[in-house]
Amino acid sequence: MRRIKYFVVVSCLLFLVGCSAPGVYITPSNIQSPILVKGKLVKPKIVALDAKVLSTQRPYQYRIGPYDILNIIVWEHVEFNAGGTTVDSHGYIFFPYVGRCKVSGLTVEQIRRKLTRRMTAYIRTPQITVVVNKFNSKQVSVIGEVINPGTQGLSAKPLTLLGAINNAGGVNRSSADTGRIYVFRSGKHGLYIYLMSAHTPSKLLIMECFILRNNDIVYVASSARGLAQVMPTAQTIWHNNSVVR
Repeated sequence: MRRIKYFVVVSCLLFLVGCSAPGVYITPSNIQSPILVKGKLVKPKIVALDAKVLSTQRPYQYRIGPYDILNIIVWEHVEFNAGGTTVDSHGYIFFPYVGRCKVSGLTVEQIRRKLTRRMTAYIRTPQITVVVNKFNSKQVSVIGEVINPGTQGLSAKPLTLLGAINNAGGVNRSSADTGRIYVFRSGKHGLYIYLMSAHTPSKLLIMECFILRNNDIVYVASSARGLAQVMPTAQTIWHNNSVVR
């Protein structure tokens, strides 16, 4: 249900994107004004997406969030293996003997170790396996001049900038300006806008290596017109994603 609501929100925003005034282009001067993100005014930091940025990327690890579904197996104790366990809206699961357990923000390996420690009071040397049955908690948005704009879920496999654009059917060759591709990222260190041109093979390689994070917004600009509303659009996506959670 949360994913459906989020899809509806982004669909409405995509309609607004299509109504942008022609002849207005994104430049560093008109996207650096502070905007409201999750109740705070944040001034965007403009970053050219290059090899230096790639060198600072954190290793990718999927961290569990609300509505993810886990398969938890306690080997040689089939009474515990009841199928999928859904993470609730507060980031907790309920598991026999363990009770209510906070798992949001943890990797599957951290959850496995946590459950193992708690189960030792009831089972001698428990052997536990934790895998994600269904990824529901994290997504990115791809908007602008792509064939199939919308949201894409994240999983244990990293999703790159080039991969997300390909998943969206690729760019619209008749209208996209592949010299102006943007990634909007909001995090605890502020709001970043990564700028990228896909005009050369070396740039495409960088796009293939740049890993997207939860709530990133990819925007492929139009060759015929810009998007004066791109910052309000990004702001609204972030706001509604936090509300729907």
